[in-house]
Amino acid sequence: MRSLSVQSDLRRAVANTKRGKRADGRQQRDILRKVEALEALDPTPNPVQSELLSGRWSLLYTGPGKEDDTNWEKRTGGVEGPVLAALRPLSANAVSSKGITQIIDSEAGRLENIADFRIANSVNGYLNVEGTVEPAQPSSSDSGLEESVRVNVKFTAFSLKIGFLPALKIPLGFANPTGWVDTTYLDDDFRIGRGDKGSVFVTARQAPNRAAPR
Repeated sequence: MRSLSVQSDLRRAVANTKRGKRADGRQQRDILRKVEALEALDPTPNPVQSELLSGRWSLLYTGPGKEDDTNWEKRTGGVEGPVLAALRPLSANAVSSKGITQIIDSEAGRLENIADFRIANSVNGYLNVEGTVEPAQPSSSDSGLEESVRVNVKFTAFSLKIGFLPALKIPLGFANPTGWVDTTYLDDDFRIGRGDKGSVFVTARQAPNRAAPR
């Protein structure tokens, strides 16, 4: 029951921050403390091996993973480095984000990051960054036991769709951006992760009746 209370506090704290973009330094520090409190109550050992990791996750918040880290936004462009860095072009003034979804299929080793957006308040579109995900070598916990918390990510292609125009898909074989993500809290409905560029992100599982992956 305590974890539900801490989770509710975190949900309230990240609400109305526009997924972290509107959070000032004081809010970021308060959210980070709530994140750390929930991480301490993680109910899922070895989350990388858990079937709970797969699914459709909505981004609620992303911010610095350490207090007073003034460089995280420069390193990540304000979004999660290994997961959402390719979405930076959507920060243009004429483009407003409508939401960011991450799809994980750990059994198939597949990852998608979908940013839905609107241009000039009239034309809808999306950017879908596709990639692979695979478990990294387990790391030793404070108890001396090895835990599976990290996945390695490699992005392989992205698709851009604007209005009624056909989707444009571009392979990333010339670059293949890579990174890693640690899952530090995982339950049926909630997930916290930390990326290699220093960000922490909070996601919530989407309802099963949401639209299928594109």
